[in-house]
Amino acid sequence: MKIRFDFIATITMAVLCLSVYAAQSPSTSPTFGAAAESAKSFLKLLDEGKVDDALKLWDSKAVDAKLKARIEAQSAKLKSFGGISRVDVGTPEARAGQKYEKQTGEKIDVVPVEIICHDGNLLLATFSVRHKDGAPKIFLVESLKEWGGTASLDEEKGYSH
Repeated sequence: MKIRFDFIATITMAVLCLSVYAAQSPSTSPTFGAAAESAKSFLKLLDEGKVDDALKLWDSKAVDAKLKARIEAQSAKLKSFGGISRVDVGTPEARAGQKYEKQTGEKIDVVPVEIICHDGNLLLATFSVRHKDGAPKIFLVESLKEWGGTASLDEEKGYSH
């Protein structure tokens, strides 16, 4: 009888712990899927060298000559790595999105991706995506080699003293 009671108590505690953990875990926003598809579409267009089409996925407020030059350089870099073999989307970066919302009042999705190139290079990046008129629009892409990949989307810059 005591063993059965201990077993039931253990199961009950496990269920309670899992429900508390699930409540604290970041959940996927309803717009995350569209944001992730936007990031993947952007990378596909970059891989194909279609910079002007890739820029159409950006928030128009962010697009200027400097951004276009950056995107052209990213496209050339991907080409130098033999192109993209695969893009894996990670779990939503809820904390970054919540921090941005707290600072600006705007809800965004932060989409982490792993970009695996044909030559074996691994690039890590995050896309910050806002939703304008129901459509996902990229407004920031960050990629640093220091995050653990073998390269970044942008030019490798060393630390200055």
